Parts: sequence; structure tokens; C-alpha cells
Amino acid sequence: MQRFFSCVAFGAVLTLLCSGSRAQPAAPRVALQWGSQEGCLDRPQLVAAVSAAAPTSLLVDTDADAEIRGRAEQASDGSWSIAITVVDAKGKLLGERDLHVAEAGCQALVEHVVLVTAMLVDSAMVRAASETKSGAQEHDDGPGSSRLQPVDDPQNPLYRQALPVTTVPRLRISLGPGVELGRLPSASLGMRLGGAWRFAGGIEWALAAYAFPEVVVSVAEGEEMALRWRGLASAICVPTATLAAFELRACGGARIGEMRAQGRGFVVDERQRELVADLDVEVIASRALVGRLYLAASLGALAALRRPQFGYESETGSFEPVHAPPLFGAGAQIALGLRFL
Repeated sequence: MQRFFSCVAFGAVLTLLCSGSRAQPAAPRVALQWGSQEGCLDRPQLVAAVSAAAPTSLLVDTDADAEIRGRAEQASDGSWSIAITVVDAKGKLLGERDLHVAEAGCQALVEHVVLVTAMLVDSAMVRAASETKSGAQEHDDGPGSSRLQPVDDPQNPLYRQALPVTTVPRLRISLGPGVELGRLPSASLGMRLGGAWRFAGGIEWALAAYAFPEVVVSVAEGEEMALRWRGLASAICVPTATLAAFELRACGGARIGEMRAQGRGFVVDERQRELVADLDVEVIASRALVGRLYLAASLGALAALRRPQFGYESETGSFEPVHAPPLFGAGAQIALGLRFL
């Protein structure tokens, strides 16, 4: 009898040891698909952000237990509408969620999408899909076992119906007045035509054309010089923050243009054309108005790379300077624009 109880006790201890050393269930294998064209977030960025937010998650490209799919669309007021669905390995819909983010700008979108996706990766529905697939593979793991259909597979009607293709604008064109200090002898009001193309991550390549009317400088009685300039600018812009409903972008680039001077009333009236070049930094605040129409305001600073002198030849033959652009300048603009695909 004593031997019997000893065997029972040994068996109980062995059972406890085996159950204590049993491996925890493996983390579900989850695939992420992000198919929007909003320019703020792409799939590699989402995978990296979710991996950082949920370090224990197992994100894969193939042979997933479940797949989380998302798209975003920006409304005319800058807010975001986000649709997220979760399907299992056979494409069966497990759940879907629609989100509305009132804040404008890429940062608000990224924060909400990463948070919700990280929660879904470790959700009960995903773990249930993992257990279901593991159980099914014990019975069928041959060549005919199911796999998730790609996000862009036209044979995947579930995803097409749940998340319709969005049309998020990537091209911006604007036109508006601007004032500038430092290039002409006095503050000058001109026009600026601008355009920008947005890439993934919200980075933009911007081009602009400037034109300013002439400014007349009086040298002496009956003698004056008229100056005008026009130019082109190219810059790279990155999103920085969102303030109220305005999206803020910081831009840096260069401007190159032609400045003309025409003497009037001198012994010898001269016409000069000189190349003007500047480094340009700018902060732009934009806000959606109605439909694709938006409002933008900018404030910038200039640093001269080339500073020509403009003047006239005196009766003695010496050069008398009238104007030379200073080393630094500033500018501001307000404009209306349209967003296109």
C-alpha cells in the first residue's frame, strides 16, 4: 500500500512538472495590409510602428493566421475616415471597425492607426483565428491548404467591398499674392504660383514661380532707376505638426531669378540684367476649405547666394551704385489652392 501511494505521489509531481514546463501558445502570425494612397503611411512604416508598439507580436508576409487590412480617406475639412477589417486565413471576415479622426495632418492619422492595429494584433479574435488554423492544419496541411489572398488581388471581393478604393489628393496647385522684403529697394507686393507633389510619408517636392512689379528709385532730379525681378524656386517640404485644423510643413530649398534695372534720365541710360540666387526656408500652414479647395499661408526667410549691384555711370565715368540686395530677406504669402490626384 505504501508503494501505491508513493507511485501516486510521484505521478502527481511529474504531472505538475510537465504542465509547468509546457510551452505557452505561440503568438499569432499576423499579416498587415495598408492600401491607402494618402501619402502619410505606407505598409513598411506601419509594420515597423506596430512592431515597436507591440514587441511580442509576430508580423509576417506569408502563411499568416489572420490579416488586418486598413485604408484611410481624408475629408474636405482635413479629418480622417479609417476602415479596418480583420479576416482569417481563409478570408472569412472576423470583424471590422470604422474610425473617425477629427484632427488633420499625418501625425494624427499615424497615431490612431498604429494604436488600433497594435491592439488588434493581440486581440481575442486574432488569437481565436490562430487556434482555428492550427487545429485545421493538424487535419490538412497539404498543398491544397488555404492562404490569404493579397490585398490587391482582384479575386478578393471581400476586401474590395469592405474597403473601397479611396482617392486622396497628392498634387497641390496654389495662386496668391505675396509680399517680400530685401530683394527690391522697398517692400514689394507680387504674385506666386506654386505646386507640390506629395510622396509617401507626407514629404513634398514643391515648385513656385514669382513675379514682382517694378520699384522706382529716385537718384536725383529727373534721374531714376526702375527695378523688377522674377524667379523660380524649388524646395523639399516635410510635415511637422498640426495646429487646430491647420497642417504645418517646413520647407527648405533655393530660388534663382533675374533682376532687371532700367535707368531713366541719365546721360547714358543703361539696362542691366543680373542673376539673383538665394537659399530659402519657409513654414507653410494649410487648411482644407470646401471639397478640394484649401487655404495656405506661409512665412519665410532668405539668404543671398549671389548679390549683384545695380547703378549708373556718372559723368566722370565712375560707377555709382543705386541698389544691391541685402544678405538676408523675408517674405510672406497667402493663397488659395486645389488638391488633385
